[in-house]
Amino acid sequence: MANAPTKSFLTMETDQVSETLCVNCKVGLSPEKNAFLVGTERPFLERLIDAFVARTRQASDERSAEYARLRLVNRLGVWEARHQELAGRQLILAYERFADATRYGALIRSAESVRSREGTTGGAPFMVANSMREVQPEINLLVSPNPERLFYQEPTGTPDWEDQPSLEGGE
Repeated sequence: MANAPTKSFLTMETDQVSETLCVNCKVGLSPEKNAFLVGTERPFLERLIDAFVARTRQASDERSAEYARLRLVNRLGVWEARHQELAGRQLILAYERFADATRYGALIRSAESVRSREGTTGGAPFMVANSMREVQPEINLLVSPNPERLFYQEPTGTPDWEDQPSLEGGE
């Protein structure tokens, strides 16, 4: 079965729910040129939004959860609108990287490549910083409660940390 499609799964856990969601097991949303599957994958994306909102509610409060839901539903709507706009122009929605601009249109653009907010209408609706778009495996973080295991050498002459007085005059 060397040519069998890879299945991608996402496990979402909350106090009430723990389920593994198969993202269109034949293809999935992950490949660069599969952003156009937003319509096909809407039920999955709605379940994913519900899971994020449930987690937000656990970590915060109802108001924050509702705000998160509204923002996520809005983003899904923008994604679908971009798909429809490009379909009307006989273009396929991809995330960003593609060689043939006569066949594909982008969903995201690099914030680093945009000089200002002016003139950004009509293109890819989501601007995302490179650090949020790319995995950078060359950056390794060491987290340890033992200071001897951390690779950080404080510069010579660095002052000790001191508590700052409160603006209200109290401690």
